Amino acid sequence: MRHGLPIEVSKLVMDNWAKSLDISESNRIVDDTYRQRYRYGCFDTIMDKYCDSKCIYYPMKEKRQDMLMPVMTAKDMEVQYLEKLKNLNENPGINLSDIYAMSDYWIKPGELAIVLGNTGMGKTAWVQNVVVDIDERILWLSLEMPADLMYRRFIQIAKGKTKQEVDEYYNTNDNTWSKSIEHINCLTIPPKIDQIRRLVAEIEPTVLVIDTIDGIRVSKYINDSMFKIDEIINEVRDIATTQQLVVIGISHTTKGDSQSEILDVHSGKHSSSIAQKSDTVLAVEGNRHSMTRLISSKKTRDGEPFSITCNFFPETMRFIQEIN
Repeated sequence: MRHGLPIEVSKLVMDNWAKSLDISESNRIVDDTYRQRYRYGCFDTIMDKYCDSKCIYYPMKEKRQDMLMPVMTAKDMEVQYLEKLKNLNENPGINLSDIYAMSDYWIKPGELAIVLGNTGMGKTAWVQNVVVDIDERILWLSLEMPADLMYRRFIQIAKGKTKQEVDEYYNTNDNTWSKSIEHINCLTIPPKIDQIRRLVAEIEPTVLVIDTIDGIRVSKYINDSMFKIDEIINEVRDIATTQQLVVIGISHTTKGDSQSEILDVHSGKHSSSIAQKSDTVLAVEGNRHSMTRLISSKKTRDGEPFSITCNFFPETMRFIQEIN
């Protein structure tokens, strides 16, 4: 059909090739294909199950460059929608109202959320507070902070302890506190996108955190920082969609916005892709000389915006909501 062969020719070819089928069945399949304009490519649900690495098109599939782009029919979209509803019952995602006194605010599987914040606002610490308090399998890519520091901060949050108290505990006790964050896995080596895909497939997290998104390695031929972020956002967005997991990316702000206490959806460093391609943009704002932090949504694709006020305690790395 795609090569322009008349339906009669296709029926003759299929009848000769599929000799195990009754001719009426063979003709029905051809008729349905031509009538419904079926297009079977590398990412077709059925064909993907029997994909063979020996196929000449397999290298293109691995690079997600299938020549036949998958166009979805209304029925295909309906099936995908129902499947998503079913999956949401099993893995609904993150609801911030489970952590804070606020209305429901979901970050769902298949969505990309970006967290913005100026230096010193505690944006990484806030995301750490969120993942410590949820019962989900976390894969945290710590691309700016070493593993030992990440661990201590996680423990400070989980136990409400200062740095000194954590150190004193480990100087006198056996290693037991790690059980409180055993749902969190951490990688500190900057990976490439393909490596992230493989890690996600192996570890099967429900939440992937990237701190920070510009720490991901891309093609050595991409030297422009704006193009680099564009590439990263596009690929990370695809991982969220295809793997049906929550992806939270932490981003620096632009140089201009770093001078301001007020951020907007376009404050992400280097690229407008953050504002365009993400489903949710959250911001951690405040005055560096104050403990007060405003956590708010700057973009919400499917839901109502929110704003809450917290106090950030650097000594324990905890964010405690102010209740009026």
